[in-house]
Amino acid sequence: MAETSLPQNPLPLGDGSVQEYRFSKQLKRIQTQFIYVNGINTPPDAHQNIAILISSITKTPVTGVYNATNGMLGDLKQCVGDWVRIFGSQIGEEGFFSDRLSESAINNMAGTSVAGRISAPYLHALREAWIAPSELKPQKKTVDEVRNGLKRNAASLALFDEITRNLNRPKIIVAHSQGNLVTSFTLWAVQALYGTKGLANLQVRSVSSPSPAWPRGINHRIKVYGQM
Repeated sequence: MAETSLPQNPLPLGDGSVQEYRFSKQLKRIQTQFIYVNGINTPPDAHQNIAILISSITKTPVTGVYNATNGMLGDLKQCVGDWVRIFGSQIGEEGFFSDRLSESAINNMAGTSVAGRISAPYLHALREAWIAPSELKPQKKTVDEVRNGLKRNAASLALFDEITRNLNRPKIIVAHSQGNLVTSFTLWAVQALYGTKGLANLQVRSVSSPSPAWPRGINHRIKVYGQM
């Protein structure tokens, strides 16, 4: 029997499992690494199938980071815990009250009047130039301290390890639903350890995100897609 061109794509082995998925054996590695983090209530075979689908679209191997389901109620409990920690990270970020609140005010103004909508891009440019911090320095934390903070979510810890294994390699993270909380939780940890420069080679494709915030270092490199 002739050898099949389809690769062996294993099912994830548990929460935080990291596996490479290929649509075809002939796929070549490119410089950019694609990472997929699944959403709520996703069984292993669905994670596998979507990672293979992304591989077929991007024409490159995809690294799947499995966010295992613990049933709808268990997943929701974990979502709430991650949401609270992300919100706390946002409040504690340097420049939050001056920058984030002025950003919110400009966006609210843009949604209430034509003049506000027209002036919003210029006001945001002024905010970025005069109010927003240009760079956030690393916080005084060790790798062990940051990893311990992530241990409540095995997928976040696995994603952190995957990202920080080589910060110089460009990466695009495709996050769906709860996967956005996993990803945001992780990126706040990366920023805490390495500052905004630690996120310089990362991009996010966010689908149906429940995340309340993203760290400053990912600004302008995240695309958010909703669904109606």
